[in-house]
Amino acid sequence: MKLNYIFLLISILVLSSLFVFKDSVKDILRDYMPFHSKAYVYKLIEERDIYFTKKVTALQAMKDFFEVEKNLTLTSIDESGYFSHEDINLNLFKPNFLNKIKNGKAKGGAYLAQYEDSIIIAQENGLFFFAQLSEFGLDANKIKHVPSNIFSQIKYFDFYGPGQYGMKGLFADKQYIYASVSFMKELNCFNTSILRAELDQSFLNFEIFFVPNDCVNIKNDYGEYNASDSGGRIAEFNDNKILFSTGTFRYRDLAQDLSSELGKILVINKNTAKAEIVSMGHRNVMGLSYKDEAKEIWSTEHGPNGGDEINLNQYGLSKDIKNFGWPISSYGEHYSASKINPEGALIVDTDDKTYQKAPLYKSHDKHGFKEPEIFFVPSIGISAIVANDQDFFNKKGFSIIFSSKGNNFKAENEKTIFLYNPTNKSKLKIFSGERIRDILYIPSTSQIIFSGETNGVIGIISSKI
Repeated sequence: MKLNYIFLLISILVLSSLFVFKDSVKDILRDYMPFHSKAYVYKLIEERDIYFTKKVTALQAMKDFFEVEKNLTLTSIDESGYFSHEDINLNLFKPNFLNKIKNGKAKGGAYLAQYEDSIIIAQENGLFFFAQLSEFGLDANKIKHVPSNIFSQIKYFDFYGPGQYGMKGLFADKQYIYASVSFMKELNCFNTSILRAELDQSFLNFEIFFVPNDCVNIKNDYGEYNASDSGGRIAEFNDNKILFSTGTFRYRDLAQDLSSELGKILVINKNTAKAEIVSMGHRNVMGLSYKDEAKEIWSTEHGPNGGDEINLNQYGLSKDIKNFGWPISSYGEHYSASKINPEGALIVDTDDKTYQKAPLYKSHDKHGFKEPEIFFVPSIGISAIVANDQDFFNKKGFSIIFSSKGNNFKAENEKTIFLYNPTNKSKLKIFSGERIRDILYIPSTSQIIFSGETNGVIGIISSKI
């Protein structure tokens, strides 16, 4: 009887506490709930300072978090409308869950990572899906959405809707998933940061892992801002570290400022989150990879109007901070000072005032900077890169895979996946027809898996040789 009274007393105390602290309890529960109620979102919209987003648009941006496809599918589609090299096998799939349109050119943009025998597919608005790898690529019957608490870490609404903000990169090791995101460090002051969660296929509980020491305000003394100049790619490095690229959000001078972690490639310790700069003078690194045996850091970078680059940091030969020149040297031109005529030629106004801020000299070497391995004029919208220790085509030297999204309709190398031989600097087109957002190489099966955002597809390429 006495125990029953004690139990009753404890129950009354617990229920009383829940009633008194009900708002705090609700907030804690919401951090771990897979989805958030529409009433909660309405409350946030009313309370938060989001003057740069219309409130009606803000609610619409949350739609995908209320309505996620229950029956996830990967449907095989016809490859005849695409170019593929005669020495590859190509399989294309249309997922019914990659439908988000971040901008008018991109549908279903997604980042990829491998975890054990699964592929993680992360849509740009922060939804995560796991697909099982099979002998033939992906098992269409083993796909699932994994909910997360990302809404509790990213609390401004532009992240989830159309526009320049969102997911910027993805990486997974044996224990964690790392997601880079457009992050509001202070009110209306942004950088690209990393969230990390323990890998769990039932729920991803993200925590803030790394935030650069600097951010760029929408209204700043430099006078320019663009959230697409963000970097955000993550790659495995050595000694329990990762590589991470950051952008300058159009505040170009930060790329040459060693006191700022923006416009850089960083090495970050997985245990301490301590960062070191390995290279600077970067505009917008879109692909990042480490070639372990050669001790080389390979990266792809968006130029301005023209001047997309593939850059090589021979880290094994010298650990000095490399400087790739932005915004002093570039083979491109400022958008405000240039336009492409109907024939595809670039017309440049050299008197444009932006050249007073950033001269964009063509030679890098003459100004003390490292020249790109390759550059593209006009731009091809270069995107991901994978540097392998093995050749994709046996004994042909093609150890680098890179891709493009497309920018100039006259550029023949847009919307393409290439193989690159760094010894003789030759490249080989193996696929074209989709804006390529990300590529992933599976060493055990020698397969390339890519995400295409022209139509929101997942593709698998293997060699016939």
